[in-house]
Amino acid sequence: MSSYSFSDVAVQDLNEICEYIAQNNPNAASKLFDSIRQKCVLIAKFPNMGKSYELLSSGLRGFIVIDILPRYSALAFSGGFPDLTI
Repeated sequence: MSSYSFSDVAVQDLNEICEYIAQNNPNAASKLFDSIRQKCVLIAKFPNMGKSYELLSSGLRGFIVIDILPRYSALAFSGGFPDLTI
């Protein structure tokens, strides 16, 4: 079974983003968080599915979730330790 985890920085970023959104729309913040988690489950199974941003950094990939572009290292996912940056 494939799994994923967030780096400490990614957790902090995600918390700040969701708290900011929740100030005006708690449901949207919850929906965003759930959407990111669902996408991460999929990426853990298929680490190369996101769009390549190889020109920016080796192994860097990204995907759109409700108008936000989280980026991750496919190399880290294939090793079981994703580094998700939001």
